[in-house]
Amino acid sequence: MPDKPTPRPWSTNEQQVISNLVTQYGSYLFAIAVRRTRDPDLSQDLVSEVWEGVMSARDGVDFERNMKSYLAKALSNCIAEHFRKPSTKQTVRLAQSSSSRTANNAARAASVVHKTGPQEIVARNEAQQRLRAVAEQVSAQLTDDERTILTFAGMDGFDLNDTAEILNIKYEAAKSRLRRARVRAREIATGLLGQNP
Repeated sequence: MPDKPTPRPWSTNEQQVISNLVTQYGSYLFAIAVRRTRDPDLSQDLVSEVWEGVMSARDGVDFERNMKSYLAKALSNCIAEHFRKPSTKQTVRLAQSSSSRTANNAARAASVVHKTGPQEIVARNEAQQRLRAVAEQVSAQLTDDERTILTFAGMDGFDLNDTAEILNIKYEAAKSRLRRARVRAREIATGLLGQNP
């Protein structure tokens, strides 16, 4: 069996380039991952996976091109691969119903307790829980492509040109996909809200 080739050592320039990329795009990638997964710990793991991929494939990566779209696409691929794994869906459901959500709701409720009475707080929390459940059901019924286009188009700092570039499609196609995804999400939500008054 042949010996595994020894990877060539990192040059000072390559180390500086990677360091600059992490500084420039680290929080950007983390924000995308948190928005898509709703789990900060998982998001950190996925972003780390992207950086590992960039570092392991450094000879095949052109650091002169648009790294923002390259990294966003790499993250999108990592997220898609993660959610394709069969055991992940159950883990994600458990993570989404974890105590962090309850703690956030309690903190929000505590911040408005002096302004409203207990009945109003309970009613507001129930309404938020119903809307969150509908949003999760809508998201579950959308295709991966629809979720992806809605996520990227809805992010601060992204316009439709950025979204088209990240998804490697034309601007017109991105515009059309976004419109169709919004219409479909609205139809699903309307149907679900009609069922659950």
